[in-house]
Amino acid sequence: MIQVDMAAYGAGLSSATNTSVGGLYDTKADDKLGTKLGLRQTYRWNYLGACAYVTSGDGICNSTSFGHAFVPLAAILSDTPAKFTNQTTDIIPTSTFKNNSYNKSLSRVAFWTAFVRIHIFCFPPDPCAETMTGFAVYNQIGACAALVAFIAGVIPNRVTFLVAALATIISAVGLCIGAAIWTVLIDKNDFLNIVKVQGGKSLGIHVTAGPALLLEGPSVLAQGIALLASGNRL
Repeated sequence: MIQVDMAAYGAGLSSATNTSVGGLYDTKADDKLGTKLGLRQTYRWNYLGACAYVTSGDGICNSTSFGHAFVPLAAILSDTPAKFTNQTTDIIPTSTFKNNSYNKSLSRVAFWTAFVRIHIFCFPPDPCAETMTGFAVYNQIGACAALVAFIAGVIPNRVTFLVAALATIISAVGLCIGAAIWTVLIDKNDFLNIVKVQGGKSLGIHVTAGPALLLEGPSVLAQGIALLASGNRL
């Protein structure tokens, strides 16, 4: 959903500190994340986890968790070698990017609105639910509604077609809200894209939309087509 490009950060850090940044990056794609072996060139977050990629394009993902939070600073610092940790913390200006609490909360809201689930109806409670502080109802608005729409849509009955249409609307609205929240997160965090360091050089951290977010538009369009199909059967 969100991509953070760190490829130019080494040059920015070197310019700001007038020191060598040898060892800042990890070139081994299969090294585990969060082990301070070095930054990767690119980081991407989605609903279930985060992945990081080296220059070759190869990468590795962390363990999958339901409703994985977007916490870019924490992720980056967990990979940053110890000798660069303080410099990295200091060089990144006070901004939303450094606010792990804000990013975590909003990204989890995006997740739970994009994937509808009322846990007692669709699925049993999962272990990760304990981490969803503030979301005791466990609503995931898209997946469950989409499932209901699919099941109801194949049964040739006016009532089921109506149910399918309503479920499709709920699913599309949830998906739109989730995408809107991710867009807000990008807008709040991409301030770093214009940050300059000593000598007018870019800081080298760039926040953009990830590939997954770009697919949400076609998903909503597909649901719109499905809604029209359901409506024509009523």
